[in-house]
Amino acid sequence: MIRIRSANYPVALAVLYINIPLVLFYYYWLVNPWKILTATLFTGLTFYQIFASSNIQIQISAIEKTKIFLLTAALILVSGITGIGGSSTLDLIHHLQKTYDFSSKSLPIYYDNPSAYASYYFGFYIVPGLILKHVSNIHLLLGIWEMLGLYLGLTWLYLICKRNFYHILLLFFISGVLSFIMPLLEGKNLLSSSYFYFYETRWNLLPMYLSLRWVPNQFIYTLIVTGIVLYLRPKELVNLSSLFIAGLFWAPFVAIILGIIYLLKVWPEFSKTKVKNLSIYLGLNVLATLGVALYLLSNQTSSEIEFTLTSSETIFNYLLLLFGEIIIFYIFTEKRYKLLLEMKITIVLLLFLPMVKLGVGNDLYSRATMPLLLILYLYFIKSLTYPSQWKWAKILLIGIVSFLPIKYIGSNLKHFSWRPHYVPSEIKDNYDLILRDYQSKTVANQYLMKENSIFYKYLLDNQVGR
Repeated sequence: MIRIRSANYPVALAVLYINIPLVLFYYYWLVNPWKILTATLFTGLTFYQIFASSNIQIQISAIEKTKIFLLTAALILVSGITGIGGSSTLDLIHHLQKTYDFSSKSLPIYYDNPSAYASYYFGFYIVPGLILKHVSNIHLLLGIWEMLGLYLGLTWLYLICKRNFYHILLLFFISGVLSFIMPLLEGKNLLSSSYFYFYETRWNLLPMYLSLRWVPNQFIYTLIVTGIVLYLRPKELVNLSSLFIAGLFWAPFVAIILGIIYLLKVWPEFSKTKVKNLSIYLGLNVLATLGVALYLLSNQTSSEIEFTLTSSETIFNYLLLLFGEIIIFYIFTEKRYKLLLEMKITIVLLLFLPMVKLGVGNDLYSRATMPLLLILYLYFIKSLTYPSQWKWAKILLIGIVSFLPIKYIGSNLKHFSWRPHYVPSEIKDNYDLILRDYQSKTVANQYLMKENSIFYKYLLDNQVGR
């Protein structure tokens, strides 16, 4: 019998943490026989891949684990993403309510106000939400879930940074140059100015600390899986395809971007595999993906892709974005890192993604760039330890780009409270809150399922809405 050794825990725990939500989704959302078939298939794939990866040995000392744990706890408390601690964002209310809806509603989630089933990536919420049926403290429960995920993500980043603790700490003190320069050019108060982005095209390139505050539901997945993709060798990555399938239920655009990097990295290993074995392996992965893919396609949002570079103004803004948020870090990155496959893919995608816009909020750009920006920042930070004639330029750059995260951290601490910032209830579900806070049915309807979709007609267990 193959055993999961303690030195394999970063892999095994990461796979279980990411994959369990999709198993629960298949069990609670699908009608029989698809419920049993998909849940059994993906559970089998999950444990097969854990056992197949049991030879990956990673030794982390107790002192190292303690340091990562303390950083995790500090980030969660200061950012306020549990609803306790530092003042967080408007989206915190929605994160808490989505979690609470799993404990107060029958599954699949059905919203009474629009009389429609939910269609949204609930990977982050489903586990704490179901446990909440038996536990009364949502803030503590969500905090434990976030602690586990963020701890796993930071562990992988720690390994990538060659166990340099200060490097992963610095990661949360980096942002783009434009949030420093543009307020000065516009005559605004630098101390009170907010994060800068191009509003019309929604080129929203969130730095790491702000991503943690706004979208912990997608950021935690990004940290874990980006870390795994960068740290493990292609031969070790081959048996971890389930992370990208389950990722569609956590953060679809992030999972697709990381899936592209994953496939390009492991392709040499696939090419060595016999055609029959490769066909079976790919076939099982496609079958395991089909249910969640059809679920996401059932969403009511039907936005067309727009080309953004249609005027001299947007072209100028595009160049500002590239130089102020991307190229400035790439210039100071060591050549050895620039030659890595994942870095080449990252730069190509960061150059291409601003050219298209999907939907009013352009989630394609703001979410798909999360792992790309993480990769860029990581290799820039790793380059700081190498001798360079540009030492003082790098120090100046760090001083400039750390200004924004420090402002937000200071603001969080200024409004720190041990009292919950929001307590969800059954009075309003997540759909009602979105409608109230954004005053837009278009935004709220992004959470709803189309009744004429394939998923609704043939796969959904629709007993709740009848």
